[in-house]
Amino acid sequence: SNTIDQYGPGHFYLIPKYLHYGDFCLQEHHDPGKALNYYRKARSVAVSTFGHKSKQAGEIFNSIGELYQSENKNDSALFYYQHSLISLVENFNDTTILNNPEIEHVYSLPLLLRPLKNKAGILRKICFESGNNIDFLKSGFECLELAVQTIEQIRLNFETEESRLVLAGEEDNTFNEAIDMAYNMYKLTGDTRYKAKTFEYSEKSKSANLLAAIRNSRAVEFGGIPVELQKKERTINSEINSIKELLYEEHRYKYPDSLKLQTWENLLFFLNRQKDSLTGVFENEYPKYYSLKFSTNVIDTLELQNTLNKNDVLLEFNLSDTLLISIFQSTSLYKIHTEVIDSNFHNNLRVIRNNLTARNFSNGVKMDYILFTYASNYLYQKLISPFRDLIREKHLIIVPDEYLAYVPFEILISDLPEWKPALYRNLPYLIRTNSISYSYSATLLRTAHKKRQKFRNKVLAFAPGYPGPEQFQTELPQTRQQYRDNLYPIPGVMDEVKFIEKTMNSDVFFDKDASEKNFKDLAPSYDILHLAMHTIIDDTNPMFSKLVFTELPGDTVEDGLLNAGEIYGLNLNARLAVLSSCNSGTGKFQKGEGVMSLARGFIYAGCPSIIMTLWEVEDRSGAEIIKNFYSYLKKGYSKDKALQLAKLEFLDQADMLRAHPYFWSPYIHIGDNSPVYFKRIYFIIAILIFVAILIIGAIQYLKFKVLIKEMPKVPKVLRVPKVKSA
Repeated sequence: SNTIDQYGPGHFYLIPKYLHYGDFCLQEHHDPGKALNYYRKARSVAVSTFGHKSKQAGEIFNSIGELYQSENKNDSALFYYQHSLISLVENFNDTTILNNPEIEHVYSLPLLLRPLKNKAGILRKICFESGNNIDFLKSGFECLELAVQTIEQIRLNFETEESRLVLAGEEDNTFNEAIDMAYNMYKLTGDTRYKAKTFEYSEKSKSANLLAAIRNSRAVEFGGIPVELQKKERTINSEINSIKELLYEEHRYKYPDSLKLQTWENLLFFLNRQKDSLTGVFENEYPKYYSLKFSTNVIDTLELQNTLNKNDVLLEFNLSDTLLISIFQSTSLYKIHTEVIDSNFHNNLRVIRNNLTARNFSNGVKMDYILFTYASNYLYQKLISPFRDLIREKHLIIVPDEYLAYVPFEILISDLPEWKPALYRNLPYLIRTNSISYSYSATLLRTAHKKRQKFRNKVLAFAPGYPGPEQFQTELPQTRQQYRDNLYPIPGVMDEVKFIEKTMNSDVFFDKDASEKNFKDLAPSYDILHLAMHTIIDDTNPMFSKLVFTELPGDTVEDGLLNAGEIYGLNLNARLAVLSSCNSGTGKFQKGEGVMSLARGFIYAGCPSIIMTLWEVEDRSGAEIIKNFYSYLKKGYSKDKALQLAKLEFLDQADMLRAHPYFWSPYIHIGDNSPVYFKRIYFIIAILIFVAILIIGAIQYLKFKVLIKEMPKVPKVLRVPKVKSA
């Protein structure tokens, strides 16, 4: 009333007040009649002030549509959703419910999302209620396709990682709905285009922000931008990351220095302005950069089939509260399996995760064993069993979704054991029949590749020294547990790194030499990076999770804590990074993006293949597995096969306690799977072939010489003297 008295009944200041009060009447008082009255007042003011074609009118029409939808008045709801689209899209005026706009000249992309998704939901409902009327489902699917395009445009317009992650979390359900509806369209029509769309939207729902960041990096590298400008961008990014780290660390103090904070905030603002200006130059003056950066394409089914090796199969999962969609692809087959799930599925996921991370081996052993085997077999039946015959003896590439990313598929068992003593060693684990690697998405398997220098398979290994507390518990199992300000020495990593020094072509840095500066300076010049150290995971700010190098007194440049943001700023040529540290593959789960782990930073920095851990690794067991892994890797096995053989060797030799999956399954491989070393037999064969070619060549040469000698000599032509004419 005060606003009406001050500005009059038709002032645009009243629009949000009418809207908010209408929402209040609907949500708190459950009075749709009163809510509709205020929505209509808001509409009247909006249309008279801004016109029917305006974001204000579009928002209000959508709110009225949602009110009617809540009362199951679908026809009225669709009418207002259509008018919301008409208001928000400049060149769209079609009131026919089944028709949709093109995403051009939109007044507000974020506001457009709501009516598109709302309209899609109602059309889907009408389709199935009316006996599968395909026209309704087709129009609804078109709405979701437009919604995905809108999300992608919004994401490309966001400059900060934080804002893109918020968008990913909020719109994750949009991609799930698009995947589900594409598959329903395929089932109802048999049109294989919709089958391909199912995979396309599955890919678009996976780690899109990481993919966009990598594309931006590649765009700078291959977009025709001069080397000087590339260096300038890297310098600015490095300085921004350094300032962010200073701000982060200062805020940890109980009483932060306000002068420092203000100084660094001002500097960060200045650097971001410089970065924005430089990005503008890239986008305006280098069209190839622009096209590479703003591409939203993902790998399609045909391209993926051509990318896979003959022995590869890919399983990609999409998970919601009530539905599991599994996509199988090999070089010759593409198959989709759907299954309705309930709370049992999610409960069994939690049972497995708790069993693998609790480290409680003294109480309730039999009950834990029963819970584990039931949960493991249950998940096997849901995730693997539909493709059991297709994956036999194959290399599995797993693209997980949601909380599946926290579970190593290697520990899933195909059959329940007979009820004998709790013998974890003898269970029919998936690892016994399949080598397994993981990927954030199938598209990232292709995108992460780049031309790289080769350094003759040289390993760079770091094993920092930690002062350690005077007393700490040594009871079994001793884990690489991290304490932010109280890190203890890790004897096992010294063992594994000394093994690398002895058996591999390597440069190894221990104790004070294992510094952050040395790593940053040397890392770009090695094929394999091995980091055996403590990890500090920050779930609140994942970009500040850290690898802990040796802290050097007096070093004013590096603090010995390499955070994820700094890893993103590295330019690596390595073909493999082994993060032999606790929780290097875990972190905060970000809906729509996945697990925000340190491993992501190495993928972005140019390293296409990572060995990482899913929980705190028991020290001695971890060292044994890593040594086994390098032994098999050097023999020429692929990375996933080397890790499979290393785990099986450990498992077959383990006692009853260490046969528990907690000890042998935390290490997983993610990314490119190709071998780092040639198998010795191939090298020997190549030498033998080369020698054979030389011998055959020599024999042929000698035969030719003999043939020349044995040929009859041609007599010289006699010269006939000229006769003078008379």
